[in-house]
Amino acid sequence: MKKAFAIRALSNSIIGNRFRGMCAFVLLICCYQGAVSQPQAKKNSAKAPVADARGEPNTEEVITQLFGIVNELKGESDKPAAALLQSEVADVLWRFDEPAARSIFRLAFDTVRQQSPNDSSSIDPKAKSEAVKESRRQASAIKTILKRYGLYDRKSAEAWLQDFENDIKSDETNSNKGPRMSPERAELLAEMAVGLVFQDPKEAQRLGLLSLSAESIPSAFSPLLMALRNRDKALSDVLFRQALLSMRGNGLRYDSALLSLANYEFFSDGRPVPDASPPDVGLIIQYFVDAAIAQATRFRNASVRDADEQASTGNLYSFLISRALPIVAFNSPDKLVLLRSNVGELAQELTGDQRQQAEMLASLAQQKSNLIDGNDSDIESRIHRAEQEKNASTRDFLFRNLVIQLMRRDPEQALEFARKIDAAEMRAQSEDDVYLVLLQKAFSGGSNDDARKLALKLNDVAGRARWLAEIAGRLSSRTDRTEAANLLSEAYSIAAKCDNTPAKVAALLFIAKEFVLSDQNRGFDILSEALKTANRVDPKADGKTKPSGPTMRVITMTVVDGKERSTDLHATVDSIDFNEIGIFAERDYVQTSLLGEDIKDRLLRSKYFLALARSVLHVPRQGSGYELTFEDLISP
Repeated sequence: MKKAFAIRALSNSIIGNRFRGMCAFVLLICCYQGAVSQPQAKKNSAKAPVADARGEPNTEEVITQLFGIVNELKGESDKPAAALLQSEVADVLWRFDEPAARSIFRLAFDTVRQQSPNDSSSIDPKAKSEAVKESRRQASAIKTILKRYGLYDRKSAEAWLQDFENDIKSDETNSNKGPRMSPERAELLAEMAVGLVFQDPKEAQRLGLLSLSAESIPSAFSPLLMALRNRDKALSDVLFRQALLSMRGNGLRYDSALLSLANYEFFSDGRPVPDASPPDVGLIIQYFVDAAIAQATRFRNASVRDADEQASTGNLYSFLISRALPIVAFNSPDKLVLLRSNVGELAQELTGDQRQQAEMLASLAQQKSNLIDGNDSDIESRIHRAEQEKNASTRDFLFRNLVIQLMRRDPEQALEFARKIDAAEMRAQSEDDVYLVLLQKAFSGGSNDDARKLALKLNDVAGRARWLAEIAGRLSSRTDRTEAANLLSEAYSIAAKCDNTPAKVAALLFIAKEFVLSDQNRGFDILSEALKTANRVDPKADGKTKPSGPTMRVITMTVVDGKERSTDLHATVDSIDFNEIGIFAERDYVQTSLLGEDIKDRLLRSKYFLALARSVLHVPRQGSGYELTFEDLISP
């Protein structure tokens, strides 16, 4: 049952093997003397547990560096990023100086808590989207800080969260926006609610209900609804009904939350889930009908003409024909004629491209239903449909879906279809998805030679270098060190020719780590080059390719050599954590430390010395406060 809900939760945009068991999709600086004054912190903890650790070489120096990082980050303009690093410092310091660590946690929390979200009430759509994105970053940072602090003092972390919620409610009460909550504040509340589902589901529900008072449903509402359903369906049912009421209050216009609300009650073929209540089924079906009538009426009255409303109507039409019509046909056929009539009116007002994409999505929804139900007998018809499609972007997307469906059972045929994709980036990604499957088979069969040949075929050049280095690591751990060294040299040669991107930095760091095990001088040389490359990377580079064509995305995960891999997991400036330098610090601490001084970007330099401190203090960077979330994977 839980698996079925997971599939429904993901079916609107993603097929991901890793996440089949998840119901969420995939969010003024107060200076404390103890946090920022290293001498005082030492005084407070003179006979604390630090005493044992400080017997190790370089311990005093790295602890001094950690306090310096906290002070340096106070002037960082990117408050969420700075606060996350400060909380990481606190996490590392906790076992050596608890009072100072507590103060640094509070400093980090207040640093991001007091960041005022941008007001998007009167700005263009792009700026509005950026404002909401920044609010999600703020909420995500607060959740992570509280999660890290909560491992040591849960009660205090919960009290801080309550303070933050009170701030939001106070700001909304004192604003001049009336009863409506701003989209940014709603996003913050919904994000915080997601983080509370398992420890306090009632509080998560309360925050979720508050977030529904904005002019649109926050994007974090969908993962909240699905996560709360798994925890306490009675609570999530209340959220479900309130969301429908909120959307009625917003004029029955299209809202992306509609898809999650449909997935909450129905399987992909329109059948209600076993625990769906008949009144709730009737409630959402009536909403579908009323939304179609309302939008058709607006067109009839000539009140829909601007680009945003036109796009919203296209989205509503797409949802109605791909999701609502099958649901109504199965559960309430007496309403089907009325719904179809109004959907037909909407179709007449759309552009040809809007209608075509909507029909494509409806076709894919049906195909996905067959796939989930284990019915893949229509594979030949899907191939024919893709080959006959005239629209290039639609055809490419159909071929990509065929690749994903076939690559595990018939990778060679999947490659044939991947090569028929016209869009270069989508074609390269689809081919690499298949190569990952083949790499998995090569590793499982113990064939390093086959793995090398496959790695060299990857379109992702930095990934190609990284895979060669991984294969070299497998060889060096056995007997053939000469072949391993040759592979590492080949990997370095490939990586060195890449553009200066976060992916190149990540590849060079990994290659350097593998080299230093057998050739210390070469390893340090490549580490130095990696850091110089980091100085050439735009700090704002995100490393992600913006999707083109149809807005749906297909994300796959493949386990290769015991680790989950995906062509959608690209290295970014944020993802670089310098974990690789631990092995360098063990061999030559002074040289490793000196190399870090040359990093220009303040955030990256802080990460470097955090990694150095972790190595010396034997505090690994792991745990719930450091895991990649589903939202990190699918975020645009």
